[in-house]
Amino acid sequence: MPFCSKCGTEVPENVSFCQECGNALQSGQTNQANKAAPAANAGVENLSLWGYFIKCLKNYANFKGRARRKEFSGFVLFWALIWIGLYFGYSVFGDMSEYEDDLSAIVAGLLALLHTLYELATLIPFFAVCTRRVHDLGKSVWHALPIVAILVSISILFGFYIDDFNDLITAISSLRRPAKAVTLIVTGFIYILWLSCSEGEAKKNEYGSSPKQRKGVQK
Repeated sequence: MPFCSKCGTEVPENVSFCQECGNALQSGQTNQANKAAPAANAGVENLSLWGYFIKCLKNYANFKGRARRKEFSGFVLFWALIWIGLYFGYSVFGDMSEYEDDLSAIVAGLLALLHTLYELATLIPFFAVCTRRVHDLGKSVWHALPIVAILVSISILFGFYIDDFNDLITAISSLRRPAKAVTLIVTGFIYILWLSCSEGEAKKNEYGSSPKQRKGVQK
């Protein structure tokens, strides 16, 4: 299978563009890159989305260096899936406990506790990977603070005030300027999407070498 000559990513046969970096591929170019694939791809980290999620948890408080789009997207994706799963779980069992089901009440309480502990335990690695992602774009840690503010706000809202969708609508409607609040939330999610899609700086910057660059090679 050929490899992209620009980023070293493995690409399928008979494609015109690299799915990772968008580089235009030519038949001769891919054949040449295919022959040199082991050397070009050596030392370049390319984990799965779940692999990057685990990596971010292991790099618990690592605020140095840079994180590529795939690393940031993988962490945010699985963080959100686990968060939603725990929240949905204790909400469902909480509703069941209203019918005097002691077991459902116990399960709901345990899931609620686990949900809170999960938020607290992942706050630092979330901030850390956000910091490394903005570093990859050549920006300072201050550009990661809006995401952390969104995370903390959502955790407080859903942890203390919102039990279901109706509570969410009520909470937003009770605000002095609900339209402004919704706009801020939507803007925050657009910002997260932008961080997930923006290409990092190809060359070494003040925060380190590109995550897509082979180890020991400086550009």
